[in-house]
Amino acid sequence: MRFRARQALYLGALLAAGTSACQPPSDVLVEPEKYAPAMEPDGRFRVTSGVTPAEPRGFTPDDRLVFRTRDLPPFGSGWVLVSVPTDSGYVREEAAVYRQALVDEVGALAQLDDRRVLATWKEPVALVQGCPEPAPPVPVPVAFTLYALPPQDGPALSNIPTRFVSAGVTAPRSEPGPPNAVGNVRVRATPAAREITARGGNPYGPVLVPGGHDVIYADGERIWQASMADTSQPATFVAAGAYPALSAGGGQLAYARPVGVDSTVEVIIVPAGLGVCVQEHVEITATGWEVIVRDLSTGTEQILGEGLEPAFDPLSARLLVRGPSELEWIALATGMRTSIRPTTNAFAPFTALNGSILAFAVAEGGVPSVYFLPIQR
Repeated sequence: MRFRARQALYLGALLAAGTSACQPPSDVLVEPEKYAPAMEPDGRFRVTSGVTPAEPRGFTPDDRLVFRTRDLPPFGSGWVLVSVPTDSGYVREEAAVYRQALVDEVGALAQLDDRRVLATWKEPVALVQGCPEPAPPVPVPVAFTLYALPPQDGPALSNIPTRFVSAGVTAPRSEPGPPNAVGNVRVRATPAAREITARGGNPYGPVLVPGGHDVIYADGERIWQASMADTSQPATFVAAGAYPALSAGGGQLAYARPVGVDSTVEVIIVPAGLGVCVQEHVEITATGWEVIVRDLSTGTEQILGEGLEPAFDPLSARLLVRGPSELEWIALATGMRTSIRPTTNAFAPFTALNGSILAFAVAEGGVPSVYFLPIQR
């Protein structure tokens, strides 16, 4: 097999005909630049250069590696999804490359048969309430949206059915009082949000259920199943956790659950008129994560121990996880763990649907790059 790929680092500064720089961005698709791949001495294949952040987001049914990248002049920083063949050909823009989507964090493009679901999100901003004035609690959710995309690119995102999810409830409040009074702002940050900040991973999904129009996704704390054919129907709770992954047949769900959950308090002095107020920022954290495999028909669960970002091997009864230092295979029958080399400090692992390629990211100099590697059997 001849491995060729194309990197996408920047989008061109193309505007639709008749559109000026003063007008808002349109939904016109843009074309990524083309780059040559590089084979590393250790056998890995580099997809991106490490100039801008990029992380894998899965594979299409024709085994194209989907990854996201950012830094999009002249529109400023934003995220897009592109795909690259792992045998030959060129990178191809995916449906996420709408200018309307560039303002959001682009999560993943789940694709199964003729169905596609795009996930985007915006992380919550820190709210500082003025201590002297009373104010009610204000919810600050992650703006997490699922787009039910058509099989082919083209329609504007504004014309595509969506499902909006309020993920990670944040509840700031301001207590009344004079300057120098104590005003509390309690912000709940989920362990999944910390993982996003640290590595740019995708704890939300989505993953598509075979044989229907349902999608399974996480809101950062809980995993849900919902219909994208009728987005007005409420979602069904599945389990507490994040990073959902489905087996090839859809009968098993793997996910990660935080363990050692605790909270920390940070005291912050904030100017308030002629005085100051004291705020307490409370953050919920976790010391680690464990991986669980759930049988969706019976509800029985198997705890496989420490790990994150699970992905099923489509050809073997084993699970791919991010371990403490390397990616690992975990045999579902025995729980035996096998390290995968060279994947030191790798994250965001995915397997191609044909079981031949493993993709992952490695942060080098603080900037994650995308790699793929043939799976040895």
